[in-house]
Amino acid sequence: MNNLFYEKFQALCSEKGLSLSAAVGIMGLSKGNLSHWRKGKLPNGDILRRIARFFDVPVDTLVARSPEQAAVEQEELLRLFAEMTATERRALLDTAHHILDTRKEEI
Repeated sequence: MNNLFYEKFQALCSEKGLSLSAAVGIMGLSKGNLSHWRKGKLPNGDILRRIARFFDVPVDTLVARSPEQAAVEQEELLRLFAEMTATERRALLDTAHHILDTRKEEI
């Protein structure tokens, strides 16, 4: 069972001087999430982003994604981008900007 997210969540709560229940309550999340996370279930993307904003950490920090995994993904994105036409690149960039703008609006 992978409890890396739960362990990181516990550590972040401790750093803020909050109990786990208090932290989820402040974020407007159900306390029932705690038992799911303790059992190794990861929160969905929206909740991960909310938690990351609350603790002011990257989402990668919460899901224990290694720097090596991030580097592999970045290399893959660059390779794919290089293979695209100018029109496809523009569409991808527009989509990426839209995603980031939407996330900023949620904050």
